[in-house]
Amino acid sequence: MKSIIRCSKAICKWQKDRQHGPSREHHINKDDLDLARHLIEVLQPFYEITLQVSIRGAARISDIVVFIDQITNHLSSCIYDKRAEYPAALRNACCAGIQLTNKYYTLTDCSPLYRVAMVLHPSFKDEYFKLAKWPPQWIDEAIRLTRKMWETYYKPPPVPTNNQPPSSSTRPQTGVLAGLASASEARGASTSTNPLTTWLSGGLSLTSEGQTLSSNYCGR
Repeated sequence: MKSIIRCSKAICKWQKDRQHGPSREHHINKDDLDLARHLIEVLQPFYEITLQVSIRGAARISDIVVFIDQITNHLSSCIYDKRAEYPAALRNACCAGIQLTNKYYTLTDCSPLYRVAMVLHPSFKDEYFKLAKWPPQWIDEAIRLTRKMWETYYKPPPVPTNNQPPSSSTRPQTGVLAGLASASEARGASTSTNPLTTWLSGGLSLTSEGQTLSSNYCGR
């Protein structure tokens, strides 16, 4: 379609040729060119996402929900943006597209892997869900599924500790040093030893431009 727009002047000139041009009923007119321009705008995100997932090793489970959100938001803007002079038929097609994205969004509930992958992505964690305005119960469920999967399949067995009584020869601390010891104990008590809790409480990993980490970086 971009080729049609780029060559529109040549096409219009060629189709007027009585000897080599097509019959008038097959001529491309202004409405056809306008529709081609509109389709380019509507389909551009689909083209970009298709290129991204077509690269070997670039498609990741954590991207699926993001792609669905991007397509849904784009189609919604095409439908409701009054500044866009899209014909009614194209807006109706966008409505059908949203019904399809909603269907696939619902299908992501059939497997916990989609939400778990989002929570474990260093650029998303649970913050993406909050920015996407997921209901709190949905976010809690995503974290619960992640915790369950970690505890079921990846949590290492407890390491036995050899607790020894403190040496009686240790000189007790006094004054400021005693205060430091108490503060250290308090900090240790408030620090979670659960890796998932520690992961969620940490910051997001982004590039220097503020973009999410690429698939290749996350796979390292």
